[in-house]
Amino acid sequence: MKKIFFIAIIGLLLFSCTNNKDNFTINGVVNGVDTGKVFLQAVVDNKLQTIDTVEINKGNFTFTGTVTDPELYLIKITNKTDLLPFFVENSEISVRINPDSIGDAIIEGSQSQEVFHSFSKGVEGYQKKENNIYAQYENIKETASKEMLDNLEKLYDTIYQEQQVFVKDFVLENNTSAVSAYIVLRHLIYQLDIDSLQKMTNSLAPSLSESKYVKKLYERIELLRSVAIGQSAPEITLNDVDGNPFSLSSLKGKYVLIDFWASWCSPCRDENPNVVKAYKMFNSKGFEVFGVSLDNKKENWEKAIKDDRLTWTQVSDLLGWKCAAAKVYAVNSIPHSVLIDKEGKIIAKDLRGDDLTKKLTEIFEEK
Repeated sequence: MKKIFFIAIIGLLLFSCTNNKDNFTINGVVNGVDTGKVFLQAVVDNKLQTIDTVEINKGNFTFTGTVTDPELYLIKITNKTDLLPFFVENSEISVRINPDSIGDAIIEGSQSQEVFHSFSKGVEGYQKKENNIYAQYENIKETASKEMLDNLEKLYDTIYQEQQVFVKDFVLENNTSAVSAYIVLRHLIYQLDIDSLQKMTNSLAPSLSESKYVKKLYERIELLRSVAIGQSAPEITLNDVDGNPFSLSSLKGKYVLIDFWASWCSPCRDENPNVVKAYKMFNSKGFEVFGVSLDNKKENWEKAIKDDRLTWTQVSDLLGWKCAAAKVYAVNSIPHSVLIDKEGKIIAKDLRGDDLTKKLTEIFEEK
């Protein structure tokens, strides 16, 4: 599938509201469980962190604390793998949990949770349809005709687009709620171009300007603008396959395609022959490729280089999606490429297939 939309169990939702309480109290009941432990968790630096633990006493438990803004917390019960995400604000919150279906918990007393529930129910229908189509695709992809598979892809993409419309409308209709800041951050940040992301973020009410999620949106916008067409390409210095540091700036004076890829990425491997073709056609005229791999295992990286006959410089820190260069270039999917001119200015992005050779033909025919 070209686009696969997964609703993560972990998200960060807020609701913009005024509350006179300075702390929260979570009074919980776990049906059919007399003893055990309950863990209260939060997302910190994109990782789950346990912030409090209490004992279950005759099926009951209580957490107390304070939050600056409404924030996503998660409850985990001993010996259960499922997590219950819900939104905590400084109020009296009650939680009734069935340990065999934690996601069906009844939560009251949090306005943020009500907004979250409304959004989740709205998007759930789209997700079920998408999952159903994806399952059909996986079941028949080895035997079905190309036409049938293409029709499933088109149907999937249609539902995906309908879902995106729902998400955007929800944001606009609830623009005074910090839930909308989360929705843009969680569901739209990688789907929108810079201008659209800026417009959507600007649609949020001024009262949300201090929200950490709005701040994250503006951080993303600034990052995207720093690597937009017309900007100077940020430096990259990583080790090559021999373990020696190699810098992008050493290629200054040539047109360079910065190619973000990985051995485990099927679309990347499918695109490699096109890059090889362009390299053979234009290398002698002043064109270079600078491969940046998001691999974790060196042996897989080296094997892919050999198998795909990639003869240009390759670098990697072997950190996968944590690759330092990928972060600087705001890479959220691969293959991803950035074409820079002889002065190191970004002149194009994501040129694939014949588009790359066409662009290079334009460049070198002008010489």
